[in-house]
Amino acid sequence: MSEWIEAPLSQLVTFQKGRKVDTSPFIKDNYVAYLGASGIEGGNDGYASTKFAVLAKSTDTLMLWDGERSGLVGYGKQGVVASTVSKLSPNDKIEPQFLFFLLSDRFAWIQHRRTGTGVPHVPKDLGRILRLRYPKSSDVQKKSPPSSPASTPPSKKPKR
Repeated sequence: MSEWIEAPLSQLVTFQKGRKVDTSPFIKDNYVAYLGASGIEGGNDGYASTKFAVLAKSTDTLMLWDGERSGLVGYGKQGVVASTVSKLSPNDKIEPQFLFFLLSDRFAWIQHRRTGTGVPHVPKDLGRILRLRYPKSSDVQKKSPPSSPASTPPSKKPKR
């Protein structure tokens, strides 16, 4: 049986918010996929200049930070991170895909805590207030996504 631990999100990832950059509906020199709201779900948001851009690797989780669907996450994408998206780069305590599954599962929790009177935003202190429970062993994380029954920690049975 694997040991489970709990930690605030800020101890598992580094956050980097995207920036405004030049964009185009067409590919150009030094332009790559632009990862906005549609792009993090696999759609096409066009292309963006890599100059001064925040670049996502396929191991990063991307979270929509602003807008009605803030808290939505995507994984496995490479490209320029849009200004409405934040890049979450996992450290060695958590497997990248396992992090994505955990955050996908917390979408409603994040949506319930959005801030802002006009455009809703993910809470600025998300790294502190969102605590994630995960297997300590990276081998267990790799074998068992959180949505599977095998990843659920055993419940504590009351003593009689």
